[in-house]
Amino acid sequence: YPPGSVFKIVSAFAGLETGAVDANWEVEDVGVFELGGQKFSNWFYNKYGKNDGFVKIDKAIARSNDIYFYRLAEKMGIDSLRKMAISLGFGQKTGIDLAGEALGLVPDEVWKKSTYNENWYLGDTMHLGIGQGYILVTPVQINSMVSYAASGKLTKPYVVSKISGEGESEVNFGAEVKAENLVSVRNLEIVRNGMKKACEVGGTGAPFFNAPYRVGCKTGTAEKELGNPHAWFGAFAPFDAPEIAITVMVENGGEGSAVAAPVAREILDWWFRNNNRQ
Repeated sequence: YPPGSVFKIVSAFAGLETGAVDANWEVEDVGVFELGGQKFSNWFYNKYGKNDGFVKIDKAIARSNDIYFYRLAEKMGIDSLRKMAISLGFGQKTGIDLAGEALGLVPDEVWKKSTYNENWYLGDTMHLGIGQGYILVTPVQINSMVSYAASGKLTKPYVVSKISGEGESEVNFGAEVKAENLVSVRNLEIVRNGMKKACEVGGTGAPFFNAPYRVGCKTGTAEKELGNPHAWFGAFAPFDAPEIAITVMVENGGEGSAVAAPVAREILDWWFRNNNRQ
């Protein structure tokens, strides 16, 4: 599936780690701009005719500001963005113990030339920066990324945690750490802070504004050629000591904040209620 704005977490990590931007780099949200005869606009402008003013990276994540991430992708380029995506597990199998896992796709100039016999343009990079264009992901890949944002560790997901039987020795399948230190502690905290603000008043994760626990989150509304967008929502909780990462994707559901986020809120409410934690 195209990931839409949940992929902006990857773009944020890439921009910070390459030094293309820092926490203070600022972009003016002009609502819409034109490049090569093509219009690039922000969802807030499209829906309400408004803009977010001057935006730094934490606000860009919280508000899911497309203009910021277009300019970020333009500044750092396709190579940096693609490298970070691959290091976080995109374009490859996670190794989860389920049959038929898909690879997804992290596109580049070579792929586009061989597939469409067309050159790669700056607009392609900018679309990739907001999780649109040719990028394809699986929900478990997105959840691995959300889990990395929560813990700073990229782990191999699994369905079966242990196998045991009477008179037999127990076999445990613990989480295998595939990678860590992919981004600096400082940059991880910058992105996490933006994800925290996304589920606070003023962010895009409205169903969590009144939650009795704090989360880090990112909404996504993945446009496609036909039908309603796919609705995405990724979150981890509790924010200060994460113990659960969750990704909800509703096929053809519409807006992530309106459709996928309420599902995640219901699941996380259940989690905390049944684990007696806030």
